Amino acid sequence: MKEIKWQNEYSVLLKDIDEPRRFLAEKLSSFLTRISQNPSAEHIEELNALIDGFRIHFAKEEKILSKYKYPEVDIHRKEHKSYLRSLIRLRRKISEDPADADDETLNYLGDFFADHMSFNDQHYAPFIRLKKKIETHSLRK
Repeated sequence: MKEIKWQNEYSVLLKDIDEPRRFLAEKLSSFLTRISQNPSAEHIEELNALIDGFRIHFAKEEKILSKYKYPEVDIHRKEHKSYLRSLIRLRRKISEDPADADDETLNYLGDFFADHMSFNDQHYAPFIRLKKKIETHSLRK
């Protein structure tokens, strides 16, 4: 199980998005490490908290993308939904048989989030930063 360590390439240079992502990356990494070392249903509450954290963060991110009319917001929203479904499937696996929390699933969850931050989120970042700069400049006039 590889650890998800925050890297500069994950940053979108938007504080209101980066701070929760950094927190989620740390919590996800810690959770995935623990569950891979000790598959147990006792991890479900922690996973529930993670799922809630991702739901809140994704909703906030999607709201920002919608506000600034990011053209690929629907594609981004689908990626978020897919990730949440994967986390929910893991919760079901753990509750039914903790041993089903196999390394392949855990690695996928870690890799998906890391890839999402370093690639997918980087697509909207310049667009949103520019829109925010224009908005700020317009408000100053």
